[in-house]
Amino acid sequence: MTYAKVMLLSFFALVLCGCPSRESYNASLHKIKSLSIKGIVIYKGDLPKPYPCFGNIIIKTNNKTDTIETCHCAAGNELWNYISVGDSIIKPLDGNQIEVRKMKSDSNEIFEYPHCYY
Repeated sequence: MTYAKVMLLSFFALVLCGCPSRESYNASLHKIKSLSIKGIVIYKGDLPKPYPCFGNIIIKTNNKTDTIETCHCAAGNELWNYISVGDSIIKPLDGNQIEVRKMKSDSNEIFEYPHCYY
């Protein structure tokens, strides 16, 4: 197949499948900033196949649970590799960063909130 045909087919694939819009990106960021999380990680796991790059981190906060959806195959998502069940997690209101305090040590790290928008 020639280069021109490949480019033309790629263009049509983008048009048919669509791309996330700037509006959906901004809506996702607004949703993240409106969250306030302070709790303990009680579960970390991948979603079932066919979604091997997506997973959930479930946090127990007071009398409820919150879920952080991750796309941990994406570059820049070191949170997935760092966090473990039992770790403390803090995300202040109007922020987009998460602080993780390790259960078995005095170490803590700060990460960008995993941002998977569709």
